[in-house]
Amino acid sequence: YKKNIELFSNEFITGTPDIISHNVIDIKTSWDLLSYVQSDEDKARKTYYYQLLGYMALVGAKNGHIAYCLVDTPESFINDELYKLTFKMPEGSDAYEEKAKELKTNMTFNDIPEDKRVKIFDFEFSQTDIDEVYKKVLEWRAFMNNLKL
Repeated sequence: YKKNIELFSNEFITGTPDIISHNVIDIKTSWDLLSYVQSDEDKARKTYYYQLLGYMALVGAKNGHIAYCLVDTPESFINDELYKLTFKMPEGSDAYEEKAKELKTNMTFNDIPEDKRVKIFDFEFSQTDIDEVYKKVLEWRAFMNNLKL
């Protein structure tokens, strides 16, 4: 797949889907094991369904996927956390070394096979749901246009 960088819009919504093929794939990156383990279809639906639905509407896709990916935390972020740790305990101490090792272990995942670090949840386009989104957009525009300061 290739990362999409094109911005799409219609009269109601704007968005840049992560990946466009015959469907839409929206990538969600987990940098810690807990958030990845807790990701499931219910959470994906509650949190990202309408974003994905909007992308599907913008590009005319009938199906979309939310892909949770467990990836190593960027090295610069790990270094920031290690630097913060020096304010809590002396660098080079046994306690520091133990905590630093734990921190790195909790932020890198090369010990987990790649096929175990991706969860994909599939959703179908719903004209009824996107029409409801468009209706809400019109209601909010009317509300905003009627505000008096």
